[in-house]
Amino acid sequence: MVLKQGETLIGALPYFLKHRMGMRYVIMPPFVKFMGPHLLPAYRTTKYEHLFFDLFIQHLPKLDGFKQSFHPWS
Repeated sequence: MVLKQGETLIGALPYFLKHRMGMRYVIMPPFVKFMGPHLLPAYRTTKYEHLFFDLFIQHLPKLDGFKQSFHPWS
């Protein structure tokens, strides 16, 4: 999932959508050790982070499960 402001890419939230036994869930993308949202440095202030992270959450597809490993220093 990507966030854009006009034609400018602001951030991205990579995820891997899977289907199994009628259930839809997200897991870590292959070969990715930690998963999380990425924002351009200009948007890494508390003011913008809350706004954009809320947008990421609102635009996630309806799921039955979500498995994620966060970076230990996050």
